[in-house]
Amino acid sequence: MLTLLLLASLAVTADQAQDQTPTPAPTATPAPAIVGESRETAYKVKSVAEEYAIMRKLGLRVDMQSLVEEKGHPYDVLEGVDPNTGAKHTVWFDIKSFYGKEFGF
Repeated sequence: MLTLLLLASLAVTADQAQDQTPTPAPTATPAPAIVGESRETAYKVKSVAEEYAIMRKLGLRVDMQSLVEEKGHPYDVLEGVDPNTGAKHTVWFDIKSFYGKEFGF
C-alpha cells in the first residue's frame, strides 16, 4: 500500500513538472549610453575651449586630441587620463557647429 502511494505521488510530481512551461530568462535592458563615449553620443560643443572645459569637469588630463571625419561629419576625439587612477578615457566631441568656420570654409 505504501509503495502504491509513493508511486502515485511520484507520478503526480512528474506530471506537474511536464506541465510547467519554463520561465523565459529576463531580457537584459541595454545600458544607458554614456555621453561622449562614442560618435553617436558625442558632446555637442561650440569651441575647442568648451571641449577642454568638459575634460576638466570630468577630471581628465588631456593626452591627445584627434580630428575624425566620418561621412563628412567632423569630431574631435580627446584621449584623457584620470590623474588619480591612471585610467584612460576616450571622449568624443561633435564639432560641426564651428569646424572650418574660423578659416572661412
